[in-house]
Amino acid sequence: DPSFLRNVREEVMIQAGRLNKYPALTVFGGNNENKQALQEDWYHTAENASLFVKEYQELYAGTIRTNVIDMIDVPFLMSSPSNGESGTEWINDNPNSKFSGDVHYYNYQ
Repeated sequence: DPSFLRNVREEVMIQAGRLNKYPALTVFGGNNENKQALQEDWYHTAENASLFVKEYQELYAGTIRTNVIDMIDVPFLMSSPSNGESGTEWINDNPNSKFSGDVHYYNYQ
């Protein structure tokens, strides 16, 4: 929906401009666990995966990332957890890989 994406773009630009002023900001995350939810089929999206992947890419890569990347002075992660830019079209086989990106599972033993 173009009007939804315009609304998202406006909100993200306001928030990025506001948050970029804080020296404690070390990374800007586009979403929290949405990539992992899509990859692991948390919400039963597998039957129509191509639609959800397309919408994910349009929202997070095409709208949020492209409008924020030049406004912030810190790295942008499409999602957390993620493998950074190592995935194809911003979707990875394993967003929880311990070899790249960031993780949400911390085992300090």
